[in-house]
Formats: sequence, structure tokens, C-alpha cells
Amino acid sequence: MLQEAKELQLKAVEALVKVAEVKDRITFKAPTGSGKTFMMALFMERILEHNKDVIFIVSSLSKAKLAKQNYEKFKSYYDSGLLRLLDPYLIQSYDKGKVEGALFIPDTHNVYVLPQLLYKQKNSILKEQQVLLKLLIALKSANKKIYLIKDECHIATNNLDKLNDYFFKIINISATPKISNVDVEISEIDAITSHLIKKVEYKDNNYTADDLYDGGPLYSSLESSLDKLLDLRKQYQKFNIKPCMIIQISNEKLAESQLAIIKRLLSTAKFKDLKWISTADNPSLCDTNDQLIKSSPDKWEKYAVRNDSLIDIIIFKMKITEGWDIPRACMLFQIRDSQSDQLDEQVIGRIRRNPLLLNFEKVEAPDDIKLLTTAYVWGVRKQNQDKKSVEVELKGKTPDELANIKNEIQQEFKLKVTKLLDKIETIKTGVNIREELNKAPEPIARKSIFELYEEFEKSSNKIQNECYNYIDENRSEPYKAYFRFVNNLDFIKKKITDKLKDYSNSIEIVKDCHGEALEVSLPFSSMYVKNKDYPRDIEHYIWKNKGQDITFYFDSDAERNWLYKLMHEGYKIKETSLSDTQQVYLIGKNYLPNSDIKYEYYNDDGRHFSYPDFVMKSQKNEYFLFEVKSLNCSAALNIDSEDYTQKVVSLKALYQAVSSKIDDYFCIPIMSGDSWTISCFYKGACYELDEEQLKQVVNGDKSIFEESER
Repeated sequence: MLQEAKELQLKAVEALVKVAEVKDRITFKAPTGSGKTFMMALFMERILEHNKDVIFIVSSLSKAKLAKQNYEKFKSYYDSGLLRLLDPYLIQSYDKGKVEGALFIPDTHNVYVLPQLLYKQKNSILKEQQVLLKLLIALKSANKKIYLIKDECHIATNNLDKLNDYFFKIINISATPKISNVDVEISEIDAITSHLIKKVEYKDNNYTADDLYDGGPLYSSLESSLDKLLDLRKQYQKFNIKPCMIIQISNEKLAESQLAIIKRLLSTAKFKDLKWISTADNPSLCDTNDQLIKSSPDKWEKYAVRNDSLIDIIIFKMKITEGWDIPRACMLFQIRDSQSDQLDEQVIGRIRRNPLLLNFEKVEAPDDIKLLTTAYVWGVRKQNQDKKSVEVELKGKTPDELANIKNEIQQEFKLKVTKLLDKIETIKTGVNIREELNKAPEPIARKSIFELYEEFEKSSNKIQNECYNYIDENRSEPYKAYFRFVNNLDFIKKKITDKLKDYSNSIEIVKDCHGEALEVSLPFSSMYVKNKDYPRDIEHYIWKNKGQDITFYFDSDAERNWLYKLMHEGYKIKETSLSDTQQVYLIGKNYLPNSDIKYEYYNDDGRHFSYPDFVMKSQKNEYFLFEVKSLNCSAALNIDSEDYTQKVVSLKALYQAVSSKIDDYFCIPIMSGDSWTISCFYKGACYELDEEQLKQVVNGDKSIFEESER
């Protein structure tokens, strides 16, 4: 798994642990596909590390077999050694004790997975015999602290809520929680950027279910989506993955006629080789054109999720909204109008998982990354502008990817980017581990073996490799060598990282498949989080909101002011005409989702990417990239000033090295009060400029560089 993805999950878990120290009711929001089950398990592990008297009830609410799925994952984490403290137990209706008809739940476990439907049913044994209540009473009498984790908390839990007095803490987890007060959140954009989930591209979505008839507009749209599936099948071949398309049809009234139309289209010559299944709660209503599996619909679910499954299309009504994880699924065609944003998000979540998440660090080609991290949706209504995320597109024509025709603005930006050398994890750093450990200070306090192991597991591959090499050099005393290394982990990390941050010999320009320098541009479509604190109306901008609104929202006051300054205070930015009436300045935000304008660097915990905030093309056809910072925000955002300063230092080291390989201008404007200082990197040199000096450089006067060199 990519370091960014690991880090995002770990930060969320640590935040949950901290919130749990001070709050009894907690809500955690994370997109479907971002690894909620793993984060849930890791959270429980962290709590148990500090308190063995905590018991977890995990309420799984899905209509699918989510409870069993969660239980099996919890057990696999323990069996594999990934997590060592979880002792899960799945509550089932047939857990009978010695007395015939009596349900028995042992009180010897620390994680109980409860299928909510089992408790909700009218004739539930759990309710009739009050077996769950008895378990809670017994645990509380033994001075256990009971945490209730409500998985998929957007679903009502009235029956379980009556037992709230027995729970010490309640943690609500969902991709779509109904309450607005969220304590910890992994944002959609952060999940996309770290490649935990796929970015969604919306296609035709202006039709209703009534438009589905032979030769009708929705029929043609479905045909076009199947053409896309055929194309994706070819592209996915190199990864030994069969991409999958999900089709959601209407409920009972229209389902039969819609299914008949879909089957007719799939039986035509162009699509007859595509394998499909039609699922239903009643196995007798399930259908498929794959004769090899036709007789066993009960096994379809497990078969369909495999990356090598031969099933190309899954047709469903409601069955797949929760609990059915199909990472290879990358397309959704929705005929059914749910009239529910929550339900739409749950359905879309089925196609957003990364099919190569655990090995994604091996995927390097930009086209391959885009392929595996893009999902396509037909039919789901776009989120309105009142929601947090805002979709944006470049102004101008829609590009034709199949014909390799780019948008007019994309053609104006042809940027080179850098990456760390592939071998950086194994190259010799020049750090003599033996010598450094001999110089290492004695740890102030000895940590437990569990704490040491946890910190070691969070370390980068490079650090772990260095440890294994050190153990190998001291194979006569391997355990002693291991503990000596991990007891001085922070000290060794700093020594190694300082060496790897010498980018003069560790970065290179990204090449295309022909060995030439790859040229990247802005993505045609992207998205950002709507921060209501920092809006600004921007005209003549390269981006447009999907709603055609000229108001854009920024991450900080510094970002907002810097863009305005560049566009209105005499900086000569290149303009281009998109039509007789539409003139735009070639400057824009480098929105993270789908962006290839990024520069890889190394930090204590491994590889990361720096995405400059803005890209600009001057009238001299020179590229300027800006990473905007502010000293004003430290107090407001509770930023650790030392940590903030260190990040700026690391960025400066990176951009100085990048500028020695790429003839663009890399700038770090820092806002302090109302004034700015700008570190500008060009041809490997750093120039400290004020606003007027930067304006001179942008406008073509480089004399300030010559003066600085004297």
C-alpha cells in the first residue's frame, strides 16, 4: 500500500483514539472503500493496548452479510499477526447452549459482532430470551467498559438504542452519517489523492427510467457504456484484472421490463461475449448467461468479487448497496432513481475501491494510475453545490481521450515532473548503522515490545530494510540486534532520512514509454472541498464550476489572496481565447484529484508527493508553480510552528533540486501579516524575493537573478 494511504488511515485512527479520551459519543465519516473495517479494527486494537477491560460490540447493519464479513476480516487480522489483541466472536441465531432452544453467548471474548437484523427481527431469540441484555449485564458486573461501534450508522437502530445505558462509549461509523456533527473524517478528496478510492467521472445523467426503451436515449447511453467496458477490458489486461460494470435497475414495478431490455442489448453481436449475472434476494429470481455457474447463485457473490472473475456485468436492485465489496468494479449504470443522496453514495461506493491497493506502489505510469483510480458513473444525479465537494472542469472543449485530443487549456500546459529513483528504497545511504547505534543516546524511557513493534511497522520500507540488514550482519545475536535498532528508531530514522533528502542524486525526470521526458497537464475535470471561510469570485479563470458559478473556495486566506494578486496586480499572465467572447488567463489551482502535476519527495515515513497549489504560464511562455504558505494561520489552525517550519525547509530542498532538472520556476510565497516573501527556485538556485521582484521575473526581467549572483 502507498505510504500516503497508510498514513491517512493511521492518522484517522489516532484521531479517533484521542477523541475517545474526551467524548462518549463519536462519529467517524470515511468514504466507502477507504478501509473502514481495517480502521475500525485498528481503533479497537489501540484501545485494548491501554485498557484490557474494554469490550466491543460491533453492530453491523447491512442487509447483506456485512456482520459475517466484518467478523472474518477481524479474525484474519488476528490470524495473520497484523493485530494481536482482537478476539472476535460472531453472534448467530443458532448459537445454542446445553438447554434446547436457548441461545448462548460466551463472555470470554473482547469483540462481539452483532448482525443488527438478528436483533431487529420480531421473533428474534436475542430479544425473546434477552440474551444480549444478559451479556451486557454480565460484562458490566465484571467492571468491563463496553464500547458500541455502529457500522453503517446511517441506518436506524431503534431497538439497539434502547440499550444505550449499558455502553460506555458509542462510535458511529458511516460513509453517509445522517448527523452533521462529525468528529473525525477522511475527506473524499484525501481518499482520492492517496489512491484509497477511485475518482468518479460522471457521464450521461439527464435521463429518467422512462427513457429506457429499444432505440431510446437511455438505451443508446447504455450501449455507449458497454463500449467503454469493452475498451477497459483491454486496458486492464496487463494487471490480470477483469473490470466489472454494475447496472442498477428499478424496483418491482419496472424491474422486469428493464431487465428484458438490458438482456436484449447484451445478446446482440457486439456484446454477446460479455458474461452477466442478475441478482435478487430470492435465488429463484437470479439469472445469468454463464451456464457454468447458472445452478449456484448462492456462490455468485464470492465468485464475482475476484479480480479474475469472468463476470463482466452485475445487474441488481438494492442488494449491492452495502456490504458487497468488488474492487474490480469500476462502472455504474443507474436506471433506478433512488431519490436519496445517501443511497446514491452507498451505491457509488461499490465501484470506488482500488483493485490493486496493497501493491499500488508498483504502479508508476500515469496512464495506468489514472486507469486504476477512475470510476465511471451513468445515471446518478450530480451532487448540488450546497454539498461539501464541488466538481470543476476546464473551460473550453471536452477532450477526446480515445483519439488523444486534449482540451485547449491542457495543450497550453506541458509540464515536466520528477520522481524519486526507483531504487531509493535499496540504495546505500552512506549511513553506517553500527557506528550510529554506538553513538546513539540512551533512550529516556524503555518502551514495551508491543509499542516498539507498532512504531517499527509504521516505518518506511527503507527503514525496515536497514533493520533487516543490520540483523543479518549480527545474525549470531538477531534478537539483541533487533531491539537495539528499534529502541533507537527515531535516531536512525533521522540519520537515514537526512541522507535521502539529498535530492541531487535521488530524483529524476519522469519518462514516458519511449524514454522521453513525460509532459503532463491539468486534468480536464477535478473537484475540491468547499471551504465557506475563503470564497472569491474569479472571472477569466481557466476553471468553471459545474453549476457555472464564478465563486470558488480556497483552502486558506493566503491561497485566495495570492491568486487575486497574480491576476490583478500587474503580473503578465498569458491569455488565450476559447471563443469570440471567452478570454481566460492561463493560471489555475492544481486540484489534487487526478492531478499529474506533482513532485515526489522522501520523508521520515517514506515516499510522498508535493502538489503545487497553482500553475501559471507567463506571456513569455514560462511556467511558474506556486506552493502558498502562511504564517498567519498557525495560531488559528493550531499548527505546531516548529513542524510547520520544518515542512517549509523540506519543500525548499525539494524544489531547489527539482529546478536543477526542470527549467521552470518553483516558488514558495509565504504570507506574514499583509506582506509576502517569496523563495523562488530556478536552475538549482534559490532567490529570496519580494512581491515587486517576483513581478519583474514573471514579466521577463531576470536582472534580479544576476544581482543576487553578484
